[in-house]
Amino acid sequence: MKTQKITLLFVLSLILFAGCRYEEGPKITFRSVKARLEGKWAIEAVSKNDKDETDNYKNALVNYELDIQKNGNYDLKYRPLNIGNYTEDGVWVLSDDKKVITFTQNKGANPGAKSAWTIMRLTNSEFWAQYTDGNGDKIYVKLKP
Repeated sequence: MKTQKITLLFVLSLILFAGCRYEEGPKITFRSVKARLEGKWAIEAVSKNDKDETDNYKNALVNYELDIQKNGNYDLKYRPLNIGNYTEDGVWVLSDDKKVITFTQNKGANPGAKSAWTIMRLTNSEFWAQYTDGNGDKIYVKLKP
Protein backbone atom coordinates (compact mmCIF):
# COMPACT_ATOMS: atom_id res chain seq x y z
CA MET A 1 0.00 0.00 0.00
CA LYS A 2 2.83 2.38 0.90
CA THR A 3 4.52 1.66 -2.44
CA GLN A 4 1.32 2.51 -4.30
CA LYS A 5 1.06 5.87 -2.51
CA ILE A 6 4.67 6.74 -3.30
CA THR A 7 4.17 5.74 -6.94
CA LEU A 8 1.00 7.82 -7.13
CA LEU A 9 2.76 10.87 -5.64
CA PHE A 10 5.62 10.45 -8.10
CA VAL A 11 3.27 10.24 -11.11
CA LEU A 12 1.26 13.26 -9.93
CA SER A 13 4.48 15.26 -9.49
CA LEU A 14 5.54 14.43 -13.03
CA ILE A 15 2.17 15.52 -14.40
CA LEU A 16 2.14 18.79 -12.47
CA PHE A 17 5.68 19.85 -13.30
CA ALA A 18 5.78 18.57 -16.88
CA GLY A 19 3.12 21.12 -17.82
CA CYS A 20 5.50 24.05 -17.27
CA ARG A 21 7.01 24.21 -20.75
CA TYR A 22 7.31 27.98 -21.25
CA GLU A 23 9.31 30.55 -19.35
CA GLU A 24 6.23 32.57 -18.42
CA GLY A 25 3.78 29.70 -18.01
CA PRO A 26 1.26 28.35 -17.64
CA LYS A 27 2.39 26.01 -14.88
CA ILE A 28 -0.32 23.42 -15.59
CA THR A 29 -2.39 22.78 -18.70
CA PHE A 30 -4.45 19.92 -20.03
CA ARG A 31 -4.73 21.17 -23.62
CA SER A 32 -2.08 20.40 -26.22
CA VAL A 33 0.15 23.13 -27.61
CA LYS A 34 -1.53 22.84 -31.02
CA ALA A 35 -4.98 23.16 -29.46
CA ARG A 36 -3.92 26.32 -27.60
CA LEU A 37 -2.26 27.83 -30.70
CA GLU A 38 -5.28 27.26 -32.93
CA GLY A 39 -7.41 30.36 -33.47
CA LYS A 40 -7.36 34.01 -34.48
CA TRP A 41 -4.92 36.23 -32.61
CA ALA A 42 -4.71 40.05 -32.40
CA ILE A 43 -2.02 42.35 -31.02
CA GLU A 44 -2.34 43.17 -27.34
CA ALA A 45 1.17 44.54 -26.72
CA VAL A 46 4.52 44.78 -28.52
CA SER A 47 7.96 45.77 -27.32
CA LYS A 48 11.06 46.28 -29.42
CA ASN A 49 14.42 45.93 -27.66
CA ASP A 50 12.56 46.17 -24.32
CA LYS A 51 10.83 49.45 -25.26
CA ASP A 52 7.01 49.56 -25.52
CA GLU A 53 6.01 49.95 -29.17
CA THR A 54 2.37 48.87 -28.90
CA ASP A 55 0.84 52.08 -30.28
CA ASN A 56 3.29 52.18 -33.20
CA TYR A 57 2.56 48.58 -34.16
CA LYS A 58 -1.21 48.96 -33.78
CA ASN A 59 -1.10 52.07 -36.01
CA ALA A 60 1.13 50.40 -38.61
CA LEU A 61 -0.68 47.03 -38.60
CA VAL A 62 -4.33 48.04 -38.28
CA ASN A 63 -6.75 45.15 -37.65
CA TYR A 64 -3.88 42.68 -37.35
CA GLU A 65 -5.19 39.11 -37.34
CA LEU A 66 -3.04 35.98 -37.26
CA ASP A 67 -5.18 32.90 -37.88
CA ILE A 68 -3.34 29.73 -36.84
CA GLN A 69 -5.07 26.62 -38.11
CA LYS A 70 -4.83 23.11 -36.68
CA ASN A 71 -3.89 21.68 -40.09
CA GLY A 72 -0.53 23.51 -40.05
CA ASN A 73 -1.54 26.51 -42.16
CA TYR A 74 -1.78 30.13 -41.13
CA ASP A 75 -3.26 33.33 -42.58
CA LEU A 76 -2.17 36.84 -41.65
CA LYS A 77 -4.02 39.99 -42.58
CA TYR A 78 -3.90 43.65 -41.62
CA ARG A 79 -4.25 47.14 -43.09
CA PRO A 80 -0.79 48.74 -43.37
CA LEU A 81 -1.10 52.27 -41.93
CA ASN A 82 -4.85 51.79 -42.50
CA ILE A 83 -4.31 52.01 -46.27
CA GLY A 84 -5.06 49.03 -48.48
CA ASN A 85 -4.89 45.43 -47.32
CA TYR A 86 -2.02 43.05 -46.68
CA THR A 87 -2.58 39.30 -46.74
CA GLU A 88 -0.16 36.48 -46.24
CA ASP A 89 -0.52 32.75 -45.89
CA GLY A 90 1.81 29.90 -45.22
CA VAL A 91 2.59 26.97 -42.99
CA TRP A 92 3.72 26.69 -39.40
CA VAL A 93 5.61 23.98 -37.53
CA LEU A 94 6.58 23.49 -33.91
CA SER A 95 10.08 22.51 -32.86
CA ASP A 96 10.47 19.07 -31.28
CA ASP A 97 10.46 20.61 -27.79
CA LYS A 98 7.40 22.72 -28.76
CA LYS A 99 9.09 25.93 -27.61
CA VAL A 100 9.53 27.50 -31.07
CA ILE A 101 6.93 28.02 -33.79
CA THR A 102 8.31 28.68 -37.28
CA PHE A 103 6.14 30.40 -39.86
CA THR A 104 7.06 29.86 -43.53
CA GLN A 105 5.38 32.24 -45.96
CA ASN A 106 3.76 30.81 -49.12
CA LYS A 107 2.00 33.96 -50.35
CA GLY A 108 2.78 37.49 -49.24
CA ALA A 109 5.61 40.02 -49.44
CA ASN A 110 8.44 37.44 -49.23
CA PRO A 111 7.40 33.91 -50.28
CA GLY A 112 9.68 31.34 -48.68
CA ALA A 113 10.65 33.68 -45.82
CA LYS A 114 10.75 32.09 -42.36
CA SER A 115 10.13 33.62 -38.98
CA ALA A 116 10.92 31.64 -35.81
CA TRP A 117 9.10 32.75 -32.66
CA THR A 118 10.12 31.51 -29.22
CA ILE A 119 6.93 30.89 -27.27
CA MET A 120 7.10 32.53 -23.85
CA ARG A 121 3.53 31.93 -22.65
CA LEU A 122 0.65 30.04 -24.24
CA THR A 123 -2.84 29.69 -22.81
CA ASN A 124 -6.28 29.68 -24.40
CA SER A 125 -6.35 33.48 -24.11
CA GLU A 126 -2.66 34.48 -24.28
CA PHE A 127 0.06 33.86 -26.84
CA TRP A 128 3.31 35.60 -25.94
CA ALA A 129 6.39 35.15 -28.10
CA GLN A 130 9.66 36.78 -29.00
CA TYR A 131 11.64 36.80 -32.19
CA THR A 132 14.43 38.73 -33.87
CA ASP A 133 13.37 40.79 -36.89
CA GLY A 134 15.35 41.37 -40.10
CA ASN A 135 17.13 44.37 -38.53
CA GLY A 136 18.35 42.33 -35.56
CA ASP A 137 15.84 43.93 -33.17
CA LYS A 138 14.34 41.76 -30.43
CA ILE A 139 10.53 41.85 -30.73
CA TYR A 140 8.33 40.65 -27.88
CA VAL A 141 4.69 40.30 -28.85
CA LYS A 142 1.64 39.56 -26.72
CA LEU A 143 -1.36 38.34 -28.69
CA LYS A 144 -4.95 37.77 -27.56
CA PRO A 145 -7.96 36.14 -29.24
